[in-house]
Amino acid sequence: MDSDLKNQGNGDSSQQTRVSPSPADAATIASAPDSARSNPGRDMTDATPAAGFPHSLGPYRLLEPIGAGGMGTVFRAERADGEYRRQVAIKVMNAGTWSAPMLARFRNERDILARLRHPNIAQMLDGGTEGGIAYMVMELIEGAPLKYRPERSREATVDVFIKVCAAVQYAHNQAVLHRDLKPDNVLIDQDGEPKLLDFGIAKIDQEWAEQDNELTQANAIPLTISYSAPERLIGQSASVVSDVYSLGVFLYQLIAGTAPYDLREKNLLESWQYLQIHLPRIHWKRFGDLGFIMQRAMHFDPARRYASVAALATDLQRWREGLPIQARGDEWGYWLRCFIKRHRYAVTAAVTGLLMLLLALAWVSWAYVEAERQKHIAEQEKQAAQDTVSFLSSLLAKANPWMENGARTSVEDILEDAYDALQQGLLPNTAARAYVETTLSNVHDGRGENAKALQYAKDAVQRLEQAQIGGTDLARAYNAYASALYANDQNQQALRVLEKNQALMDALPRLDAYEYIELHSLRGIILENLAQERAAEQEYRDTLAWYQKQALDFPELIGGLHNNLGSLLHKQGRIEEAISEYKKAAQFIGGGFKQAILLSNTAALLTDQKRWSEAEQTFKQAIGQIDKLVGANHPQAIIARTSLAHLYLKSGQLNTAEHFIGKVLESINDHLPAEHFITAYGQNVAAQIYCATGKIATGK
Repeated sequence: MDSDLKNQGNGDSSQQTRVSPSPADAATIASAPDSARSNPGRDMTDATPAAGFPHSLGPYRLLEPIGAGGMGTVFRAERADGEYRRQVAIKVMNAGTWSAPMLARFRNERDILARLRHPNIAQMLDGGTEGGIAYMVMELIEGAPLKYRPERSREATVDVFIKVCAAVQYAHNQAVLHRDLKPDNVLIDQDGEPKLLDFGIAKIDQEWAEQDNELTQANAIPLTISYSAPERLIGQSASVVSDVYSLGVFLYQLIAGTAPYDLREKNLLESWQYLQIHLPRIHWKRFGDLGFIMQRAMHFDPARRYASVAALATDLQRWREGLPIQARGDEWGYWLRCFIKRHRYAVTAAVTGLLMLLLALAWVSWAYVEAERQKHIAEQEKQAAQDTVSFLSSLLAKANPWMENGARTSVEDILEDAYDALQQGLLPNTAARAYVETTLSNVHDGRGENAKALQYAKDAVQRLEQAQIGGTDLARAYNAYASALYANDQNQQALRVLEKNQALMDALPRLDAYEYIELHSLRGIILENLAQERAAEQEYRDTLAWYQKQALDFPELIGGLHNNLGSLLHKQGRIEEAISEYKKAAQFIGGGFKQAILLSNTAALLTDQKRWSEAEQTFKQAIGQIDKLVGANHPQAIIARTSLAHLYLKSGQLNTAEHFIGKVLESINDHLPAEHFITAYGQNVAAQIYCATGKIATGK
């Protein structure tokens, strides 16, 4: 059931300290000096030219300190030789760090920056040594660090972050590792462009092993614990995937507004042990696909991270474009959800079973081109896809008049042919057959053919369970099974199926957000049908809140949730709240069957407000749409007609009410079982009408 509509009857807490002193940013903030400090505990007023620094270096006059670290101090400076006017940032080595190793590191940073020319990397302009003092001249960045801002959308954050990735990848292409990627080392200039800073502990490829050995022997590994990859915490050499890990932590903070974990008060070994245990426990699912991207970037095992920063940026760009991300692999349900999201208007138009099957065909044909990494599984899935395509192609060929002697084939004919083909064993592949059965269950459920929907879904679930095939395919089948049980008035059994599905989804490494919302939407409907209205309301509200946090785009699904909540509030007499929810639903539901149900619910609310004429017209509009889309004997059409008969009763139009309810009872007797809840609803309204018209015996 595609989220059935009911028809009524900061902060940044990560650790910023370093294990050993490191240099200050070479190009730093002019407009916000408090934010510019690499060492916030140092008193900036002591770091002046009069306190151990010269008043000028080369052609530059030092104006004021604007940043400081353990190895260097950064000054705002300007040209003093009269050649031209320009303000720059100059990093000067602190007097206490003028040792041979630290001087070598300072010169290493100069050498690295001199070779980097990228629009998102702060540019080095000049450098030298004067009076025994080493210095470098950088462009002055007027801006603030790139940090979490609650008013900035995730899309805007990712756009900026992709540019940071481009800068890091450029450095890697020049054989340079940054090794200290974090928010303080990226400034946003006045044009909104990110600038990567502080290559003080960066490495050039041929020097990597030698530098790491020297630092390890000196027991002074320069790193920021909260952003350092686990392998770096136990002394292993830095690598490309170490920078990937740091970018993952950086991205998490930009998206969540907080650090993914707290390593304060922990030493290197304790931090490594903590990450080994707690990295897999982070609640990645709450970020949707971005969570899977961050999870892969921050994997404890370096071999399971993105192999390059470019690969990370590519997945982020795919997320921005609504494409499936590589971090989630090749799971059927996920790739289908992405396809539907990108083509939702075309899919919305596919209201018949035929078009639903065509969608499945298109998706199956395309999704498994990508399944090559896990060869054994990929071969099985490929075979399932081929069998499904072959099966559906043979069915859809019947709609071609050139192949069927010009005969016109209806959706009903194709569905019957599908049933016959499955019974004859023409689709032996287990996964493929279960997928088709689940799709057919959803088709029949939407058409109000409840018994067929239940049988298909039950067969799909049993087939997958016996073959021990899990994942999103089984979750999707469980949802279809629970929906069909509910439609057949078997609510307790439906709840038990949803409990099994919840346990399955909790164990999945990749959560399918669409099926997750389906599960909880359906659970709310069933709880309400069991008179557990408080629990149903909480289910609807919790699911809506979760959806909003994920930045997802399933408008029809969420429109259905608002409608269902509005229907429940109306039932409880909370009219104003119900009206508010119906208005929200209307913003998401564009048209078609769900809009017709929303109209029917709105008409019921107008009836309670005794706005008889408006209610009648709205009911007739809803019934007209439902009849056109699914026929007058569909369960939702019966509910709408019963509600309209009740309106006539309440407004005193007894003859019209009696005529209307007679037609309703004919449909109920022909198309619904005697024990169905819709049957009970229709009979209850009929009894009221017959009693009001004096036909007591008929209304018993």
